[in-house]
Amino acid sequence: MNATQRPGLPCYLIVMSQVLVAQDIAMTIRDHDPGATVIVATGVGHALVQLQPVSRLDLAFLTEHPTAFAGSPLARAIALRGGRTVLLGSDAENTGPNGDWDVLAQPFDTQALMARLIRVERA
Repeated sequence: MNATQRPGLPCYLIVMSQVLVAQDIAMTIRDHDPGATVIVATGVGHALVQLQPVSRLDLAFLTEHPTAFAGSPLARAIALRGGRTVLLGSDAENTGPNGDWDVLAQPFDTQALMARLIRVERA
């Protein structure tokens, strides 16, 4: 999904190959903040292209292996835009959160997802 960022409004990135899960996360974000820009990408390359015109990013949800994500072009692109990252998946759960990312354990529900959104709003 190619979305145009609206100045002053939150912007979120979702990168995962599981389209139904990505759409569910996107729908929850839009329900929480109808004015937000939500970018959904099926892979890292697609995400990097989608991020090119984005100046500020609030939060990214990714199903990336923590070792592959750390120091990657996508990690740099998110950080350059001031974004925080939430990793999903068993590899992320086994590694755990650190200063560069948080982890959303699966299966997750709307309340767990909302907790991440509210945490970013307060930061």
